[in-house]
Amino acid sequence: MLKALWFFIQVAVIAAGAIWIVQRDGRVSLELMGYTVGMQTGHFILGALVLFFILLFLFRLVRGILNIPSVVSDMHAKDKKARGFLALTRGFVAVAAGDTKKASQYAKQAIHYLPKQKGLPILLDAQAARMRGDDGHAKTRFEELLADKDTAFFGIRGLLKNAVDEHDYDTALEYANQAAKLHPKQGWVLKGQYDLQIKTGHYPQAQATLKKLVKLSYISKEQADSDNVAIQHIYASRAFARGEERVGLLYLEAAYKIDPFFAPTVCALGKKYLNHNKKAKALKIFKKAWAENPHPDLLFIWDAAKPIAKKKQSEKTLKWYADLVALKPDSALGQMAAAQAAMDLGLWGEAKAYLMMAEQLHPSARLYQMRAQVEQQATLNDDDIHNCMDKAARAMPDKVWVCRNTGMVYECWEPIAQPHGDFNSIIWDYPHARQNNVPQKAQTISYGNHLLIDPAA
Repeated sequence: MLKALWFFIQVAVIAAGAIWIVQRDGRVSLELMGYTVGMQTGHFILGALVLFFILLFLFRLVRGILNIPSVVSDMHAKDKKARGFLALTRGFVAVAAGDTKKASQYAKQAIHYLPKQKGLPILLDAQAARMRGDDGHAKTRFEELLADKDTAFFGIRGLLKNAVDEHDYDTALEYANQAAKLHPKQGWVLKGQYDLQIKTGHYPQAQATLKKLVKLSYISKEQADSDNVAIQHIYASRAFARGEERVGLLYLEAAYKIDPFFAPTVCALGKKYLNHNKKAKALKIFKKAWAENPHPDLLFIWDAAKPIAKKKQSEKTLKWYADLVALKPDSALGQMAAAQAAMDLGLWGEAKAYLMMAEQLHPSARLYQMRAQVEQQATLNDDDIHNCMDKAARAMPDKVWVCRNTGMVYECWEPIAQPHGDFNSIIWDYPHARQNNVPQKAQTISYGNHLLIDPAA
Protein backbone atom coordinates (compact mmCIF):
# COMPACT_ATOMS: atom_id res chain seq x y z
CA MET A 1 0.00 0.00 0.00
CA LEU A 2 2.74 2.46 0.94
CA LYS A 3 4.78 1.52 -2.16
CA ALA A 4 1.77 2.14 -4.43
CA LEU A 5 1.12 5.50 -2.77
CA TRP A 6 4.78 6.48 -3.18
CA PHE A 7 4.60 5.52 -6.91
CA PHE A 8 1.54 7.73 -7.52
CA ILE A 9 3.23 10.60 -5.70
CA GLN A 10 6.28 10.27 -7.99
CA VAL A 11 4.07 10.20 -11.11
CA ALA A 12 2.17 13.25 -9.90
CA VAL A 13 5.38 15.17 -9.24
CA ILE A 14 6.77 14.32 -12.72
CA ALA A 15 3.49 15.29 -14.42
CA ALA A 16 3.32 18.54 -12.49
CA GLY A 17 6.92 19.30 -13.42
CA ALA A 18 6.26 18.61 -17.10
CA ILE A 19 3.18 20.87 -17.12
CA TRP A 20 5.08 23.61 -15.38
CA ILE A 21 7.93 23.42 -17.92
CA VAL A 22 5.55 23.46 -20.92
CA GLN A 23 3.77 26.53 -19.61
CA ARG A 24 6.97 28.63 -19.39
CA ASP A 25 7.02 31.65 -21.77
CA GLY A 26 9.72 32.31 -24.35
CA ARG A 27 11.12 30.72 -27.50
CA VAL A 28 14.31 28.98 -28.46
CA SER A 29 15.77 29.45 -31.99
CA LEU A 30 18.40 27.30 -33.68
CA GLU A 31 20.09 28.35 -36.94
CA LEU A 32 21.98 25.69 -38.88
CA MET A 33 23.06 25.73 -42.56
CA GLY A 34 20.59 28.48 -43.49
CA TYR A 35 17.73 26.93 -41.68
CA THR A 36 16.09 28.39 -38.62
CA VAL A 37 14.18 26.25 -36.17
CA GLY A 38 12.09 27.89 -33.50
CA MET A 39 10.44 26.21 -30.50
CA GLN A 40 8.61 27.28 -27.42
CA THR A 41 11.01 27.18 -24.44
CA GLY A 42 8.97 24.70 -22.36
CA HIS A 43 8.64 22.28 -25.28
CA PHE A 44 12.38 22.48 -25.90
CA ILE A 45 13.29 21.68 -22.33
CA LEU A 46 10.81 18.80 -22.17
CA GLY A 47 12.10 17.37 -25.45
CA ALA A 48 15.70 17.63 -24.26
CA LEU A 49 14.84 15.70 -21.09
CA VAL A 50 13.03 13.00 -23.09
CA LEU A 51 16.00 12.67 -25.45
CA PHE A 52 18.38 12.41 -22.46
CA PHE A 53 16.41 9.56 -20.92
CA ILE A 54 16.20 7.74 -24.28
CA LEU A 55 19.98 7.98 -24.72
CA LEU A 56 20.53 6.86 -21.12
CA PHE A 57 18.30 3.83 -21.70
CA LEU A 58 20.16 2.95 -24.91
CA PHE A 59 23.52 3.30 -23.14
CA ARG A 60 22.51 0.94 -20.37
CA LEU A 61 21.06 -1.51 -22.84
CA VAL A 62 24.28 -1.64 -24.86
CA ARG A 63 26.41 -1.91 -21.70
CA GLY A 64 24.22 -4.77 -20.44
CA ILE A 65 24.63 -6.64 -23.74
CA LEU A 66 28.39 -6.15 -23.67
CA ASN A 67 28.54 -7.38 -20.02
CA ILE A 68 26.71 -10.63 -20.68
CA PRO A 69 29.95 -12.71 -20.89
CA SER A 70 31.19 -11.23 -17.60
CA VAL A 71 27.85 -11.90 -15.87
CA VAL A 72 27.82 -15.48 -17.11
CA SER A 73 31.41 -15.89 -15.90
CA ASP A 74 30.49 -14.54 -12.46
CA MET A 75 27.52 -16.87 -12.25
CA HIS A 76 29.77 -19.80 -13.15
CA ALA A 77 32.32 -18.75 -10.52
CA LYS A 78 29.62 -18.48 -7.86
CA ASP A 79 28.33 -21.90 -8.85
CA LYS A 80 31.85 -23.36 -8.55
CA LYS A 81 32.28 -21.73 -5.16
CA ALA A 82 28.94 -23.10 -3.97
CA ARG A 83 29.87 -26.57 -5.22
CA GLY A 84 33.24 -26.28 -3.49
CA PHE A 85 31.80 -25.39 -0.11
CA LEU A 86 29.19 -28.13 -0.49
CA ALA A 87 32.02 -30.60 -1.16
CA LEU A 88 33.84 -29.29 1.93
CA THR A 89 30.78 -29.80 4.09
CA ARG A 90 30.14 -33.29 2.79
CA GLY A 91 33.83 -34.13 3.04
CA PHE A 92 34.14 -33.25 6.72
CA VAL A 93 30.93 -35.15 7.41
CA ALA A 94 32.50 -38.16 5.68
CA VAL A 95 35.65 -37.76 7.81
CA ALA A 96 33.57 -37.65 10.98
CA ALA A 97 31.68 -40.74 9.82
CA GLY A 98 34.91 -42.58 8.99
CA ASP A 99 34.02 -42.94 5.28
CA THR A 100 37.49 -42.87 3.68
CA LYS A 101 36.30 -43.24 0.09
CA LYS A 102 33.84 -40.36 0.19
CA ALA A 103 36.23 -38.18 2.17
CA SER A 104 38.87 -38.58 -0.55
CA GLN A 105 36.28 -37.98 -3.29
CA TYR A 106 34.97 -34.77 -1.74
CA ALA A 107 38.50 -33.58 -1.00
CA LYS A 108 39.33 -33.75 -4.74
CA GLN A 109 36.12 -31.89 -5.59
CA ALA A 110 36.82 -29.17 -3.02
CA ILE A 111 40.34 -28.61 -4.38
CA HIS A 112 38.98 -28.52 -7.97
CA TYR A 113 36.20 -26.05 -7.25
CA LEU A 114 38.17 -23.91 -4.76
CA PRO A 115 41.69 -23.76 -6.24
CA LYS A 116 42.52 -20.45 -4.56
CA GLN A 117 41.42 -21.53 -1.09
CA LYS A 118 44.49 -22.51 0.94
CA GLY A 119 42.79 -23.53 4.18
CA LEU A 120 39.90 -25.95 4.47
CA PRO A 121 40.32 -27.81 1.14
CA ILE A 122 43.95 -28.65 2.00
CA LEU A 123 42.94 -29.62 5.52
CA LEU A 124 40.23 -31.93 4.15
CA ASP A 125 42.71 -33.47 1.72
CA ALA A 126 45.19 -34.03 4.55
CA GLN A 127 42.50 -35.61 6.70
CA ALA A 128 41.43 -37.92 3.88
CA ALA A 129 45.07 -38.91 3.33
CA ARG A 130 45.46 -39.76 7.03
CA MET A 131 42.37 -41.96 6.83
CA ARG A 132 43.79 -43.75 3.79
CA GLY A 133 47.03 -44.32 5.65
CA ASP A 134 48.98 -42.03 3.31
CA ASP A 135 50.89 -40.29 6.10
CA GLY A 136 53.49 -38.84 3.72
CA HIS A 137 50.90 -36.96 1.68
CA ALA A 138 49.07 -35.89 4.84
CA LYS A 139 52.28 -34.48 6.31
CA THR A 140 53.03 -32.58 3.08
CA ARG A 141 49.57 -31.03 3.06
CA PHE A 142 49.80 -30.04 6.73
CA GLU A 143 53.16 -28.41 6.05
CA GLU A 144 51.54 -26.40 3.24
CA LEU A 145 49.13 -24.96 5.78
CA LEU A 146 52.07 -23.59 7.79
CA ALA A 147 52.92 -21.14 4.99
CA ASP A 148 49.92 -18.93 5.73
CA LYS A 149 49.44 -17.40 9.16
CA ASP A 150 45.67 -17.78 8.80
CA THR A 151 45.94 -21.54 8.29
CA ALA A 152 49.12 -22.25 10.27
CA PHE A 153 47.20 -23.53 13.27
CA PHE A 154 45.53 -26.21 11.16
CA GLY A 155 48.95 -27.35 9.98
CA ILE A 156 50.40 -27.41 13.47
CA ARG A 157 47.50 -29.46 14.78
CA GLY A 158 47.79 -31.99 12.00
CA LEU A 159 51.55 -32.37 12.28
CA LEU A 160 51.25 -32.67 16.05
CA LYS A 161 48.71 -35.47 15.72
CA ASN A 162 50.95 -37.30 13.26
CA ALA A 163 53.88 -37.01 15.67
CA VAL A 164 51.77 -38.36 18.55
CA ASP A 165 50.59 -41.29 16.42
CA GLU A 166 54.22 -42.06 15.59
CA HIS A 167 55.14 -41.79 19.30
CA ASP A 168 57.56 -38.97 18.47
CA TYR A 169 56.60 -37.00 21.55
CA ASP A 170 59.55 -34.60 21.43
CA THR A 171 58.54 -33.40 17.97
CA ALA A 172 54.90 -33.32 19.05
CA LEU A 173 55.85 -31.07 21.97
CA GLU A 174 57.53 -28.61 19.60
CA TYR A 175 54.30 -28.34 17.62
CA ALA A 176 52.28 -28.07 20.83
CA ASN A 177 54.46 -25.16 21.95
CA GLN A 178 53.80 -23.42 18.62
CA ALA A 179 50.07 -24.02 19.01
CA ALA A 180 50.16 -22.58 22.53
CA LYS A 181 51.87 -19.43 21.24
CA LEU A 182 49.13 -18.96 18.63
CA HIS A 183 46.31 -19.59 21.13
CA PRO A 184 47.66 -18.99 24.65
CA LYS A 185 44.22 -18.83 26.26
CA GLN A 186 42.66 -21.95 24.74
CA GLY A 187 42.39 -24.50 27.54
CA TRP A 188 42.43 -27.61 25.34
CA VAL A 189 45.53 -26.36 23.51
CA LEU A 190 47.37 -25.83 26.80
CA LYS A 191 46.13 -29.21 28.08
CA GLY A 192 47.69 -30.92 25.07
CA GLN A 193 50.92 -29.03 25.67
CA TYR A 194 50.82 -30.01 29.35
CA ASP A 195 50.27 -33.71 28.59
CA LEU A 196 53.22 -33.72 26.21
CA GLN A 197 55.42 -31.87 28.68
CA ILE A 198 54.64 -34.57 31.23
CA LYS A 199 55.15 -37.34 28.68
CA THR A 200 58.59 -36.01 27.72
CA GLY A 201 59.66 -35.29 31.29
CA HIS A 202 59.66 -31.48 31.05
CA TYR A 203 58.20 -31.13 34.53
CA PRO A 204 59.13 -27.50 35.35
CA GLN A 205 57.47 -26.34 32.11
CA ALA A 206 54.51 -28.60 32.86
CA GLN A 207 54.04 -26.95 36.26
CA ALA A 208 54.02 -23.51 34.61
CA THR A 209 51.42 -24.70 32.10
CA LEU A 210 49.40 -26.25 34.92
CA LYS A 211 49.11 -22.85 36.60
CA LYS A 212 47.68 -21.39 33.38
CA LEU A 213 45.16 -24.23 33.12
CA VAL A 214 43.96 -23.58 36.67
CA LYS A 215 43.70 -19.85 35.93
CA LEU A 216 41.56 -20.65 32.88
CA SER A 217 39.45 -23.02 35.05
CA TYR A 218 40.20 -25.81 32.59
CA ILE A 219 41.63 -27.98 35.37
CA SER A 220 40.35 -27.92 38.95
CA LYS A 221 42.57 -26.77 41.80
CA GLU A 222 42.25 -30.24 43.39
CA GLN A 223 43.48 -32.01 40.24
CA ALA A 224 46.31 -29.52 39.84
CA ASP A 225 47.40 -30.10 43.44
CA SER A 226 47.32 -33.86 42.89
CA ASP A 227 49.48 -33.51 39.77
CA ASN A 228 51.90 -31.21 41.56
CA VAL A 229 52.26 -33.75 44.38
CA ALA A 230 53.08 -36.46 41.82
CA ILE A 231 55.70 -34.19 40.21
CA GLN A 232 57.29 -33.48 43.59
CA HIS A 233 57.55 -37.25 44.14
CA ILE A 234 59.33 -37.60 40.79
CA TYR A 235 61.76 -34.85 41.78
CA ALA A 236 62.35 -36.56 45.14
CA SER A 237 62.97 -39.98 43.56
CA ARG A 238 65.52 -38.50 41.18
CA ALA A 239 67.28 -36.68 44.02
CA PHE A 240 67.47 -39.84 46.16
CA ALA A 241 68.79 -41.78 43.15
CA ARG A 242 71.59 -39.20 42.84
CA GLY A 243 72.36 -39.58 46.52
CA GLU A 244 71.04 -36.09 47.33
CA GLU A 245 69.19 -37.06 50.49
CA ARG A 246 68.60 -33.51 51.73
CA VAL A 247 67.25 -32.32 48.38
CA GLY A 248 64.94 -35.33 48.11
CA LEU A 249 63.62 -34.68 51.59
CA LEU A 250 62.84 -31.08 50.64
CA TYR A 251 60.80 -32.25 47.66
CA LEU A 252 58.82 -34.66 49.83
CA GLU A 253 58.14 -31.87 52.31
CA ALA A 254 56.96 -29.70 49.42
CA ALA A 255 54.55 -32.46 48.40
CA TYR A 256 53.37 -32.78 52.01
CA LYS A 257 52.74 -29.03 52.17
CA ILE A 258 50.44 -29.30 49.15
CA ASP A 259 48.47 -32.26 50.55
CA PRO A 260 49.28 -33.41 54.11
CA PHE A 261 46.68 -36.20 53.95
CA PHE A 262 47.94 -38.06 50.87
CA ALA A 263 49.08 -41.44 52.23
CA PRO A 264 52.01 -42.07 49.81
CA THR A 265 53.54 -38.70 50.70
CA VAL A 266 53.10 -39.26 54.44
CA CYS A 267 54.54 -42.78 54.11
CA ALA A 268 57.60 -41.65 52.14
CA LEU A 269 58.25 -38.67 54.40
CA GLY A 270 57.62 -40.65 57.59
CA LYS A 271 60.07 -43.34 56.48
CA LYS A 272 62.75 -40.73 55.90
CA TYR A 273 62.10 -39.13 59.30
CA LEU A 274 62.39 -42.53 61.00
CA ASN A 275 65.63 -43.26 59.14
CA HIS A 276 67.02 -39.99 60.47
CA ASN A 277 65.85 -40.75 64.04
CA LYS A 278 63.13 -38.11 63.89
CA LYS A 279 60.42 -40.27 65.44
CA ALA A 280 58.46 -37.31 66.82
CA LYS A 281 58.18 -35.76 63.35
CA ALA A 282 57.13 -39.08 61.85
CA LEU A 283 54.42 -39.58 64.49
CA LYS A 284 53.21 -35.99 64.08
CA ILE A 285 52.53 -36.29 60.36
CA PHE A 286 51.10 -39.80 60.89
CA LYS A 287 48.57 -38.64 63.47
CA LYS A 288 47.45 -35.72 61.34
CA ALA A 289 46.94 -37.93 58.29
CA TRP A 290 45.37 -40.80 60.24
CA ALA A 291 42.79 -38.53 61.87
CA GLU A 292 41.67 -37.30 58.44
CA ASN A 293 42.31 -40.22 56.12
CA PRO A 294 43.16 -43.62 57.73
CA HIS A 295 45.07 -45.74 55.25
CA PRO A 296 46.66 -49.17 55.72
CA ASP A 297 49.93 -48.01 54.15
CA LEU A 298 50.35 -45.53 57.02
CA LEU A 299 50.44 -48.26 59.65
CA PHE A 300 54.08 -49.09 59.05
CA ILE A 301 55.00 -45.72 60.63
CA TRP A 302 53.05 -46.59 63.79
CA ASP A 303 54.52 -50.10 63.81
CA ALA A 304 58.07 -48.83 63.35
CA ALA A 305 57.70 -46.16 66.03
CA LYS A 306 56.29 -48.42 68.76
CA PRO A 307 58.40 -48.66 71.92
CA ILE A 308 60.55 -51.74 72.31
CA ALA A 309 58.95 -54.03 74.89
CA LYS A 310 60.80 -56.67 76.81
CA LYS A 311 59.47 -60.17 77.18
CA LYS A 312 56.27 -60.49 79.18
CA GLN A 313 55.51 -56.80 78.62
CA SER A 314 52.63 -57.40 76.24
CA GLU A 315 50.56 -54.76 78.03
CA LYS A 316 52.95 -52.07 76.78
CA THR A 317 52.58 -53.15 73.16
CA LEU A 318 48.82 -53.52 73.43
CA LYS A 319 48.62 -50.07 74.99
CA TRP A 320 50.47 -48.64 71.98
CA TYR A 321 47.78 -49.95 69.64
CA ALA A 322 45.01 -48.93 72.00
CA ASP A 323 46.36 -45.41 71.59
CA LEU A 324 46.10 -45.88 67.83
CA VAL A 325 42.43 -46.84 68.18
CA ALA A 326 41.88 -43.78 70.36
CA LEU A 327 43.19 -41.49 67.59
CA LYS A 328 40.17 -42.42 65.45
CA PRO A 329 37.77 -44.83 67.16
CA ASP A 330 35.49 -45.05 64.12
CA SER A 331 38.27 -46.47 61.92
CA ALA A 332 37.96 -50.20 61.23
CA LEU A 333 41.61 -50.16 60.14
CA GLY A 334 42.72 -49.03 63.59
CA GLN A 335 40.61 -51.72 65.26
CA MET A 336 42.09 -54.37 62.95
CA ALA A 337 45.65 -53.14 63.59
CA ALA A 338 45.08 -53.48 67.35
CA ALA A 339 43.55 -56.93 66.77
CA GLN A 340 46.61 -57.99 64.78
CA ALA A 341 48.91 -56.82 67.58
CA ALA A 342 46.86 -58.82 70.09
CA MET A 343 46.99 -61.89 67.83
CA ASP A 344 50.78 -61.58 67.56
CA LEU A 345 50.89 -61.62 71.36
CA GLY A 346 48.53 -64.59 71.58
CA LEU A 347 45.80 -62.50 73.25
CA TRP A 348 42.89 -64.04 71.35
CA GLY A 349 40.13 -62.61 73.52
CA GLU A 350 41.34 -59.03 73.04
CA ALA A 351 41.84 -59.68 69.34
CA LYS A 352 38.27 -60.95 68.94
CA ALA A 353 36.90 -57.89 70.76
CA TYR A 354 38.70 -55.53 68.39
CA LEU A 355 37.58 -57.49 65.35
CA MET A 356 33.94 -57.46 66.45
CA MET A 357 34.12 -53.69 66.77
CA ALA A 358 35.75 -53.45 63.32
CA GLU A 359 32.95 -55.61 61.87
CA GLN A 360 30.38 -53.08 63.06
CA LEU A 361 32.34 -50.24 61.44
CA HIS A 362 33.30 -51.77 58.09
CA PRO A 363 33.13 -55.51 57.36
CA SER A 364 35.66 -56.75 54.80
CA ALA A 365 37.19 -59.96 53.48
CA ARG A 366 40.41 -59.44 55.42
CA LEU A 367 38.49 -58.86 58.67
CA TYR A 368 36.64 -62.17 58.38
CA GLN A 369 39.86 -63.98 57.52
CA MET A 370 41.32 -62.61 60.76
CA ARG A 371 38.17 -63.66 62.62
CA ALA A 372 38.53 -67.20 61.26
CA GLN A 373 42.13 -67.30 62.43
CA VAL A 374 41.12 -66.13 65.92
CA GLU A 375 38.34 -68.73 66.14
CA GLN A 376 40.72 -71.43 65.01
CA GLN A 377 43.23 -70.54 67.71
CA ALA A 378 40.84 -69.64 70.53
CA THR A 379 37.69 -71.78 70.29
CA LEU A 380 38.34 -74.46 67.65
CA ASN A 381 34.65 -74.12 66.76
CA ASP A 382 34.35 -75.47 63.23
CA ASP A 383 30.95 -73.84 62.68
CA ASP A 384 32.26 -70.38 63.62
CA ILE A 385 35.38 -70.89 61.50
CA HIS A 386 33.36 -71.94 58.44
CA ASN A 387 30.92 -69.10 58.98
CA CYS A 388 33.76 -66.56 59.01
CA MET A 389 35.36 -68.05 55.90
CA ASP A 390 32.01 -67.98 54.12
CA LYS A 391 31.58 -64.31 55.00
CA ALA A 392 35.14 -63.61 53.80
CA ALA A 393 34.31 -65.17 50.42
CA ARG A 394 31.16 -63.07 50.05
CA ALA A 395 32.50 -59.79 51.46
CA MET A 396 33.56 -56.87 49.31
CA PRO A 397 37.31 -57.00 48.64
CA ASP A 398 39.60 -54.44 50.21
CA LYS A 399 40.67 -51.35 48.32
CA VAL A 400 43.92 -51.46 46.35
CA TRP A 401 46.09 -49.16 44.28
CA VAL A 402 44.62 -49.37 40.78
CA CYS A 403 45.15 -47.45 37.54
CA ARG A 404 41.96 -45.63 36.67
CA ASN A 405 42.74 -45.89 32.93
CA THR A 406 43.65 -49.56 32.60
CA GLY A 407 42.34 -51.24 35.77
CA MET A 408 45.78 -52.67 36.55
CA VAL A 409 46.44 -53.28 40.27
CA TYR A 410 49.68 -52.14 41.93
CA GLU A 411 51.29 -52.97 45.25
CA CYS A 412 52.01 -49.33 45.96
CA TRP A 413 51.34 -45.89 44.53
CA GLU A 414 53.68 -44.51 41.88
CA PRO A 415 53.49 -41.15 40.06
CA ILE A 416 53.73 -42.94 36.70
CA ALA A 417 51.82 -46.16 36.04
CA GLN A 418 53.95 -48.68 34.20
CA PRO A 419 54.20 -50.19 31.70
CA HIS A 420 51.86 -47.87 29.78
CA GLY A 421 53.33 -44.70 31.35
CA ASP A 422 50.14 -42.89 32.41
CA PHE A 423 50.86 -39.98 34.73
CA ASN A 424 49.16 -39.73 38.13
CA SER A 425 46.56 -42.35 37.21
CA ILE A 426 46.99 -44.74 40.17
CA ILE A 427 44.25 -44.26 42.75
CA TRP A 428 43.02 -45.98 45.90
CA ASP A 429 39.89 -47.88 44.87
CA TYR A 430 38.24 -51.27 44.83
CA PRO A 431 39.67 -53.73 42.30
CA HIS A 432 37.53 -54.05 39.15
CA ALA A 433 35.50 -51.01 40.25
CA ARG A 434 36.48 -49.29 37.00
CA GLN A 435 36.32 -52.34 34.79
CA ASN A 436 33.44 -50.96 32.74
CA ASN A 437 35.11 -47.59 32.37
CA VAL A 438 38.48 -48.78 31.10
CA PRO A 439 39.08 -47.42 27.58
CA GLN A 440 40.25 -49.61 24.72
CA LYS A 441 43.41 -47.51 24.55
CA ALA A 442 44.51 -45.17 27.32
CA GLN A 443 44.57 -41.59 26.04
CA THR A 444 47.51 -39.84 27.68
CA ILE A 445 47.68 -36.98 25.18
CA SER A 446 44.54 -34.86 25.15
CA TYR A 447 45.18 -33.76 21.54
CA GLY A 448 43.89 -37.20 20.57
CA ASN A 449 40.35 -35.99 21.32
CA HIS A 450 40.57 -32.33 20.34
CA LEU A 451 43.04 -32.22 17.50
CA LEU A 452 41.01 -32.94 14.37
CA ILE A 453 37.80 -34.56 13.21
CA ASP A 454 39.31 -38.02 13.34
CA PRO A 455 37.32 -41.15 14.21
CA ALA A 456 40.56 -43.05 14.76
CA ALA A 457 41.77 -40.65 17.44
